[in-house]
Amino acid sequence: MWAVLCWLLVNIANSGNLRTKLPYVLGLAVILLGWFVWCFAHYSAWKKQTGHADTTNWRRNWNWAGPSLFVLLSLILGLELSQSATKIGTHLNYRVNRIVNVRGVELKQKNVFQTGLDGLTASLRKQTDVPVKLYVSPDAPLKVTINRSGQIQAITGYVFGHRKKGGNVSYLINYPAAHGEKMTIERSRTGVSAKNMRRQNLLAPFFKLMRTEQLAQTVTAQNYRSYDIFYGGASELNTEQSLVDLNAADSDSSSSVSGNWQYNVAVYAEGQTDVPLVRFYDSALKVSPPQKSATEQRTAGLGQNEVQFFRNAHDGYRLKSVNAALGTYYYELRTTNNGGKNWQILNDDPFHGEGGVALAVKFLSPSLGFIGIMQNAGTSSKLYRTSDGGHTFKQVTYPVHKVKVGQEETAIFIAPEMPVKTKNGLQMKVGQGEQGDYQGGRAQAVYRSTDQGETWQFVKISEK
Repeated sequence: MWAVLCWLLVNIANSGNLRTKLPYVLGLAVILLGWFVWCFAHYSAWKKQTGHADTTNWRRNWNWAGPSLFVLLSLILGLELSQSATKIGTHLNYRVNRIVNVRGVELKQKNVFQTGLDGLTASLRKQTDVPVKLYVSPDAPLKVTINRSGQIQAITGYVFGHRKKGGNVSYLINYPAAHGEKMTIERSRTGVSAKNMRRQNLLAPFFKLMRTEQLAQTVTAQNYRSYDIFYGGASELNTEQSLVDLNAADSDSSSSVSGNWQYNVAVYAEGQTDVPLVRFYDSALKVSPPQKSATEQRTAGLGQNEVQFFRNAHDGYRLKSVNAALGTYYYELRTTNNGGKNWQILNDDPFHGEGGVALAVKFLSPSLGFIGIMQNAGTSSKLYRTSDGGHTFKQVTYPVHKVKVGQEETAIFIAPEMPVKTKNGLQMKVGQGEQGDYQGGRAQAVYRSTDQGETWQFVKISEK
């Protein structure tokens, strides 16, 4: 009976259905409790009757086996309940999360025309662990829906920040709540991206931008029942948008704002998220464009069918397409010494007039480098080598290795990868190209060079 009760409890923790299973749980619990009470009540009488411990083997063994089985089942129950409480998607985890991380607070100040978003601010501050600095994600902006009178109808979205003791944490905001008129604020420590915790994504400017007479004037002048207001931090503005500078005397848009980054809120008409009715910003709230990451900076301007290689954090090389016709591309070799901020032409015709699709570029040292190009619709390729830092290139040949495909020997290894350094010189693998299916497409021909890549010898066939 204890085993059945444990199974029921674990089943409820994982999948719920408490109302259906509760009568069985209570019934078993009452029977087990009654049995324990009966046993304890009759234990003294049984001791007096026997006068000594029962020495029968099976009874003596059961005195150990019974309690041991009970304890084992209890430990299994505890382990299963613990796993259910921490495993996302189970009923118990949902309930524990609601108790620990979800709070319901009343949104008292609901009219943005009168008090802005003071009600949201007060609700957030009721959560004592909310960081001082909060941020929003530009990919998932905070959304506030109001009616023509300025009454808040809904708030959805999440904000996040960094707590000194608890690390990064996010807060999911939902108003009205699913069950009632209170605002729910759910805390989570998972899935918080620290990359958006920068000045351009601060939440505080949103509260300042919402305390404005221009918002009320814009909304009441339109004939819509409700309006959706989105805030994703600062973004680049352009004059094609309907812009209003809240800091300007005439509250009119200015052509000088084009290309500037500003904190702004976009106001849309009831569910129409294609073009905003107006976008408010305050030129007094200064913000700088976000700095590009090293990866974004390096790949900036890299087009389709173009390749690049960075030898270190600063020195890079790029095969830049300068002309194209019918799927054939012609390239120049560019270089950078500042991590991709600026590029200069190093060689305006590294492939000696040959066209195709660039395979790769790689420099093993400031002087020694290789480039490759695929030609004839992916059925052939060429490898080029430089020993003077890319100023001049010379085509490199390597012995064609044929394998038996069906009844004929065919040269299928036609896609060279860039060479790598090994203790025995340079090594290069040559693949089968896009259409190769020899040995399931996994086979590669391996070549070795002992003279810095000028000549190559076939070594073996290996798998990727």
